[in-house]
Amino acid sequence: MTEAAREDFLKQFKSGRAERLVGFAVLGGIFSEGVDLKGERLEGVVVVRVGMPQIGFERDIIKDYFQSIGKNGFD
Repeated sequence: MTEAAREDFLKQFKSGRAERLVGFAVLGGIFSEGVDLKGERLEGVVVVRVGMPQIGFERDIIKDYFQSIGKNGFD
């Protein structure tokens, strides 16, 4: 999402709107660090699913350890 598109998206969340507005964002996208919508511009948030951890060397060590003691290392 370009910066202009992001600004247009955020401008839609106005305080005192007569109708409901629902916005969707992808975890890990431009809004992953949070958005500051002051006042009554945002009344609720629903997180559908938490993100999966990134693949990396440290995660593989932890996974391998739990696999070696008979557990599901991925879980």
